[in-house]
Amino acid sequence: MDTCLHNTLERFRRTGAPASVLILDIDRFKRINDCFGHDQGDKVLREVVEIMDDRSRKLDLLFRTGGDEFLLLLPDTRASQARVVAEHLRAAIASAQMVPGETVTATVGLSELEPADAQSDLLKRADAALYRAKALGRNRVEGNAGAGRGNSRPVLQVVNP
Repeated sequence: MDTCLHNTLERFRRTGAPASVLILDIDRFKRINDCFGHDQGDKVLREVVEIMDDRSRKLDLLFRTGGDEFLLLLPDTRASQARVVAEHLRAAIASAQMVPGETVTATVGLSELEPADAQSDLLKRADAALYRAKALGRNRVEGNAGAGRGNSRPVLQVVNP
């Protein structure tokens, strides 16, 4: 992941090619493991990856960064396009029947690469957007496309059904 992010940043500096990242976290995943068992939790992880893989382009790169957290690197993608991808992923996960009698949801934070960014800046903004989305109620997409300039703005707000 670090190598791919580094290469994306270098490409951006050379050519100006945009890139965005999505950080997706499965909501209340610990509860799934605790209530339904780790086999069911593993099934949810596999199905979320399948959904993300099915709805991504071949050039997009998916990484598992934690137990129930994933990073999707979207080369050649502005924040406005990334928000569409993120919302489709969020909706597809929420509509999938992964756990009998339960709805599995995901929260997504996103950020677009900016000219002065180091790799860590891009990831910190996406992570901050993810935590903001969780604080606002989960099962939503939030973004931060300008924290380096002092302006924080939501990319997309989705009201829970």
